[in-house]
Amino acid sequence: MNSIIEFIQNVFSGIQSKMLVILGEAWIANVISLIMGILGTLAFFMQIPKKIKPVVIQYGDIIFKVEEKNSHGRHWITLTGIELYLSVSNIKNAVGIMEDIFVRIYTTDSYNPETVIYYITKKTIDGIEDDFTPFILSPNSNISMKAFFGQVEQRRSEKIISLDRNYTVDIYYKIKDIKKPFSLKSIITFNNSKIDNNQLILKNLSMNIERDKYYKVLKKIYRSTYKGITNFHFTNLIQNIRYYFLYKPKQFFIGFFETLLFILKYIITNIIALFITRKIILKEGRKIRQPKITFGNKEHRLLMEKTMKNISKCIEKLIEGLNNGIKDENKIVFSLQGNGFNLTRFGKVIQTYAPGDSSIYAQVLDNENTINIHYQIKESRWGIKYWSYNNKFITPYNMAINILNYFALYTIVKR
Repeated sequence: MNSIIEFIQNVFSGIQSKMLVILGEAWIANVISLIMGILGTLAFFMQIPKKIKPVVIQYGDIIFKVEEKNSHGRHWITLTGIELYLSVSNIKNAVGIMEDIFVRIYTTDSYNPETVIYYITKKTIDGIEDDFTPFILSPNSNISMKAFFGQVEQRRSEKIISLDRNYTVDIYYKIKDIKKPFSLKSIITFNNSKIDNNQLILKNLSMNIERDKYYKVLKKIYRSTYKGITNFHFTNLIQNIRYYFLYKPKQFFIGFFETLLFILKYIITNIIALFITRKIILKEGRKIRQPKITFGNKEHRLLMEKTMKNISKCIEKLIEGLNNGIKDENKIVFSLQGNGFNLTRFGKVIQTYAPGDSSIYAQVLDNENTINIHYQIKESRWGIKYWSYNNKFITPYNMAINILNYFALYTIVKR
């Protein structure tokens, strides 16, 4: 027992002697001072205001304010405004200004649909209704409001809606001095098809809404100053070395591999389209409907004309296969329209055209614009022109396949 006590005493004496060497005779007081200094530093940084990131949550059902219209034998319903409930909480030690809130509306089952944006015009807090104006978000604050969105995006008309389609609502909010707006998760709704008192109530199928993500903060700015002519000289020398031996070779190899990737993508996407997608389209796509084409932009005139011819030729061949062995009323009708073409089936029309801005569009001619496909000419670092779809490389054959793929589903034969 005594030996254990002596061992512990020796260890403690050794630690104490080392602490004396490192921190001096008053080492205990120095350690306490060090800990207090660290805690004080942490407390200081915790008091520094943080960037504001309020939590915005939508709850309850969504009310569409609608107006039924009749003209020249036509009947349609326009969306004059949207009413929904929002909770805005600021849980950070920060102060900010809620500058704007807006929503985007589109049909849930559409492919790349036409969207319309509505901006907030009125808010109701604690039963008091008022016009919307930017409001301050103080630390640990919470505001619950009924928001009404009645102002349509500039240069756009009110959205035409249907009673037999469901809608998705995207909510965005803008904080002052932050460039990009924040977005919430999309709200999926169910349409009960009943208009009461010029109101269409849509059931919210996606409660527990949370923020989808924040946009990246701005890049930090690093400042540096030259300390004398020597540093200035060597800094310039290093920059020149980096430019000639790092940056220029890097740009060359990036361009080389980028071009190689284009070639591989061209080969692979055409193989997939020829041996996989085409067979599926020919088998299942006998229940389809199709697009239209035009020409534009002088700079890309040759590429545009060549692409249009390829798409037209490809689609005509596919239509021939789709129409083979089916009744006349179920066949797809191909018709030239100006410098483009229309595809018609069951009274529905899809047109493909080039408006002259280095783009090709394929759109269904209906109020909702349920199919809206956009192809665009782009150039690589080496000046190679190529077609892009959703910022991805695409070949003319795949452009035709893509149009038929979605239009086939749109005009599928109901059994």
